[in-house]
Amino acid sequence: MGLQTRHARRCVRWRASAKAIARLKAASSEIRAVNHADPVLAAEGVIALAERIWPAFEHIDTSSGALGSAVNRTLEDLVPVLIGAPADEPTRAGWLERLRQAILDDGVDYLAPHFRLAIGTGRPSNCLAVSARKTSHHVVG
Repeated sequence: MGLQTRHARRCVRWRASAKAIARLKAASSEIRAVNHADPVLAAEGVIALAERIWPAFEHIDTSSGALGSAVNRTLEDLVPVLIGAPADEPTRAGWLERLRQAILDDGVDYLAPHFRLAIGTGRPSNCLAVSARKTSHHVVG
């Protein structure tokens, strides 16, 4: 009986999901607050959050769907921050590469529905197409 109890505690992390959701909300609030004063820094925060979502959440039980829903809501709220940031072309090219790598590393496809990479004009800085689950793309650049 003790082995079963210990195994269950390590595999099912219901509380971890609630903590992760709370931290995700806090990060989103901080990014939106920074966006008022420094939109480029806020956009960097969106990229950094995207890079950290999978590594931070990969060992959390997501069977209830609550964490996935929270990630989706958060990214839908933050995509406009990235779109609206008045960044130069080299900065946007760097964001493109970082997002591409984050999407490749994403184990459960949290990111791809929100951040789509498109060839568009062929210029790297204009290839960042961001979509918040819409059929139309907003090309940033």
